[in-house]
Amino acid sequence: MKKNLSLNVKRWMLIVTAIIVSVMLIAQVISQSFFTSYVEGIYETNISLTASRIASEINTTFTNMNTAVDTIAVNSATIDYAATIDSEERYAKAFNHVRPLVEIAIQNLGFNNLVILDNTGAWYRFKGPLGSSAGTKLKSHFQRNPYDITNSIIELENDAFYCTTKPINLGGTINTVGMVAALSSVEDTRSTLIDYGENGKFNIALHDFDHVLISNNSELDTQLVATLYETSELFIHEEEILAGSLGVFISIPYSKIFPQRTALLILFFSVGLLALILILVLLLFVNRIIIRPFTHVIDETSQLGDHNPSTRLTKTNVTYVDLLVQSINAMLGRLDNSSRRIIETQQSLYKLEISQREVQMYLLRNQIDRHFLYNSLISVRSLADRGDNEKVKEIAGGIAQLLRYTTSKVKEVNIFDEMEIVSNYVNIQNIRFENRLHFEIDVDDQLCGYKILKLLIQPLVENSLIHGLEPKHTEECTLWLSGHLLPDSIRIEVTDNGLGIPEDKLKKIQWNIEHYEEIDVVGDIKGIALVNVQKRTAMGYGNEYGLSIDSIEGEYTRAVMTLPLVPDENMGGEI
Repeated sequence: MKKNLSLNVKRWMLIVTAIIVSVMLIAQVISQSFFTSYVEGIYETNISLTASRIASEINTTFTNMNTAVDTIAVNSATIDYAATIDSEERYAKAFNHVRPLVEIAIQNLGFNNLVILDNTGAWYRFKGPLGSSAGTKLKSHFQRNPYDITNSIIELENDAFYCTTKPINLGGTINTVGMVAALSSVEDTRSTLIDYGENGKFNIALHDFDHVLISNNSELDTQLVATLYETSELFIHEEEILAGSLGVFISIPYSKIFPQRTALLILFFSVGLLALILILVLLLFVNRIIIRPFTHVIDETSQLGDHNPSTRLTKTNVTYVDLLVQSINAMLGRLDNSSRRIIETQQSLYKLEISQREVQMYLLRNQIDRHFLYNSLISVRSLADRGDNEKVKEIAGGIAQLLRYTTSKVKEVNIFDEMEIVSNYVNIQNIRFENRLHFEIDVDDQLCGYKILKLLIQPLVENSLIHGLEPKHTEECTLWLSGHLLPDSIRIEVTDNGLGIPEDKLKKIQWNIEHYEEIDVVGDIKGIALVNVQKRTAMGYGNEYGLSIDSIEGEYTRAVMTLPLVPDENMGGEI
């Protein structure tokens, strides 16, 4: 009694300890999350204000550059200069009227070059040493951007320039007479951005909303702007400088926003680790006293079905658990005896069912074989009576091939092998029809990759010949055989233009096929072929596949067979 009481006290102590430790861990996680979020929010606010200030300064600088180009382009002196045709007069206007305007506009803006071009490609350098090749390239660039201020990077005479352009329009219309192009060296522009970036603390990039034009970090140049937004490691500040033309992207890694984050996390992690160690010690103790014995029993119980039925649970050397083990072993002994008797009975029934299905399938196939060979030999006898020995030899060879086919142990054959046997059979039977039988066959080439049960089509053809076409005597007879590949099945049709089936008999045939009943078609001749084909199909492929019959008396009879897609790995090899 004292031992049990002591065990209960220890158990409750473990539970209380686990609850206290869990509450401590939860409190630690909540406090860590709250404190780090609060401090991080302060840092992010400060960085956001700094980024906003930098963006404002960059905005002012590059907006002034765009404003300067726009001011020059819309000034009447510039428009008059670009529209003047006479070169001497244009030169005078450039020197006397445009140059003072340009010098005022570019003062302290850092342009390396400023060029004005007209529609003919003629150009005037107001600042910078660019040569004629640069003028040609600027003209080509202008022709691609003739409508509004654009910002881009352009390569001129082996140097890269940040380029701002603006078309010169005549009289406030869209009649463009030239272009103003202000060029700043990429490296000079990059130096400006480096200064704003506080020696690499920030990444700053000018972009056209699709690609980065230039940045203080050359690795960002030409990158997609969308790609920069995909990383979750950056704090990003974005502003538009010129609507639809130029924007600035300022980013800083989160690790630089809150540099003390790592130290703080290490502190919280250390506290959490100590708590975890305490929990592990408690769990080891609980595991030794309670969990391990019960886990042992559960594991062995779950594995009983994978081992010998006579297997029993082993003892755990824990008294109260071994009492449970003893009870389970006693129950297993009783179940073992009952299960052995049930399994033996099920095995006997299964073997009996398999034997019955194999015997039934064998009898059905042999029943068709005898009927098939009987009708073939009748045709040979008809030839012998007429003394046509050559034809008898030919037909005898065909019968030999048919006999080899029908007596083969192969259960499934390639569809084209079955079609070949059917054609051979029709050729033999045509002797009885005195060559008034026309046989037409239309089979999809794709069916060569599938197989069916042997002698599944031939009985349908035989049924059409004997019951539909032969009674027509002297009339022309036609038999159609078609095979088509559907998305999830195979459709085979056998159609004749024979006597057809009266409506009352057709309904009986359809009912009997559906219920696997033999059919009294004509007199005392039973419809073995149709019912046996249906039975073999159902036994081989399932009740969702099989045969259907439709007919109009005096016009036609059609048998439609629906079969599953069974791939033929041998692609019609020998039987």
